[in-house]
Order: sequence, then structure tokens, then C-alpha cells
Amino acid sequence: MATHPYDNMNLMRRPPSYDGSIRESRASFEFSDSESSVASADLPQPPEKNIESRERVSTKTLLRAIMLPVFNILATIALIGVIILIYIRADGQPVDYKMAGLSVPTVLALVMTLVVLFISGGIG
Repeated sequence: MATHPYDNMNLMRRPPSYDGSIRESRASFEFSDSESSVASADLPQPPEKNIESRERVSTKTLLRAIMLPVFNILATIALIGVIILIYIRADGQPVDYKMAGLSVPTVLALVMTLVVLFISGGIG
């Protein structure tokens, strides 16, 4: 039976110069419960907010916060109404029919762009 030339070598043995440079296994880096609490205590923590010390929101601030979304909703509803009126007015008209000096598809595109602006303003 022929033997392979590497059979007699001990492949698991490392040269002595590399003994200090071998990386530790991943299992050695895992924290136990006591070590993880010590490690998390070293990290900077955000300041705790005291619920009792919060200032009461004034009515003026509340109205300012509510005004923009309400305006967006009302403007969007009004512009959708304008789009419906444009469709009703343009129904049955010739192709070269103009509204405000513009062709009907151009007027619809402008109004639809405004609707998209108000809708995206309400979402953001």
C-alpha cells in the first residue's frame, strides 16, 4: 500500500513564531449576562426624560401644528374639485378647445401637479 507524502506530517502543529498571532474563536468573544451588563454600563447612555417636567403645550402651538395638515387637506379637496370641473367643461368640446389660454391637457397637468404637491406635503 502506497503512503501519501503528507501522512507522516503533523498538519495541526504551528510554527512557534505564529503561536501568539492566532485569533481567538468567536465563542470566546460572547458575553455572559454579568459581562454584558458591565460592558453596557461603559457605553454612554442618553439622558432620561422626566415625564413630570414636560411643559404643557399651549393652544397657539397646537393650532400651528394642526393648521398645515388641515390646509393641505382642504387645498387637495379644492383642486380635485377643479379637476372634475375641467373634465366636465371639456367634455364634448373640440380638440383645440382652450382654457385660460392653454390646451385642456396642459391645464389638467398643471392642476394635477399641484394636487401631487399638496398630497406629498401632507405625507411628509
